[in-house]
Amino acid sequence: MTAIRQSTTQILPAAHAGKVTAADYNAFGDAVGKQVTFLVENCKLPPEADAQLHLIVAELVEGVEAAQGKRGDAKRAAGVVQIAQASNAYGKYFDTAAGGPSSCLTESSTGFRGTEGRQGSNRPPSEFA
Repeated sequence: MTAIRQSTTQILPAAHAGKVTAADYNAFGDAVGKQVTFLVENCKLPPEADAQLHLIVAELVEGVEAAQGKRGDAKRAAGVVQIAQASNAYGKYFDTAAGGPSSCLTESSTGFRGTEGRQGSNRPPSEFA
């Protein structure tokens, strides 16, 4: 997830300013897509943590598709914002300092914070957007 956050942090200001080319959006989407694939293929989590991670992954995939223009060129910047928001949600549910899914190789020490007390959408207010 660190790589996704770094990529998002780099492109987001230019996306807000309307200065990102289609090629840049596509490259960003490819990079995020590769990280999402790694998460899905390598994370071995307890059921509750796995379910929460898959909600975040779904948001990331939707954001990648939008950033790559699969929902129209006007939605590309919104895709970057959606990825930023999903990355923020990840931090709400997982503590990477405790070995969260960024170190997705074992079930022990998942860093999962749980979902108790959460109401409404899984999308928290954006720290990036």
